[in-house]
Amino acid sequence: LTLTGNHFLSPGYRVGVAVSDDPLRGFVDAYGDTLTHRGALLILGDARNNYHDASEDSLRELVERARHAYWLNPEAHGDWGTGDSAADDYAEIIDMFECRNATQLSAVIADLLPV
Repeated sequence: LTLTGNHFLSPGYRVGVAVSDDPLRGFVDAYGDTLTHRGALLILGDARNNYHDASEDSLRELVERARHAYWLNPEAHGDWGTGDSAADDYAEIIDMFECRNATQLSAVIADLLPV
């Protein structure tokens, strides 16, 4: 299951759109029961919440359901936690990686995949 912005990519590549200002809660409600300890959760996004509730409980619930959970954040690490960014808070719940370019993506993949 992948959450990117306000869009979900679920098994079978169905796309859903969050209908509220709380995409993490919407993701739990729409797809949470399909995520199990056998699956992985990959979130792509800048972790900005437009000054809405950060929904840490929803993120925690998703992370607890998944065998592996990762967040790829396209913002520079120095910008995490500034303005409406909840990245610092989320990074306490999920493994978050700065991923701004192909080099960083390659490094993340190399670190996460067994060799």
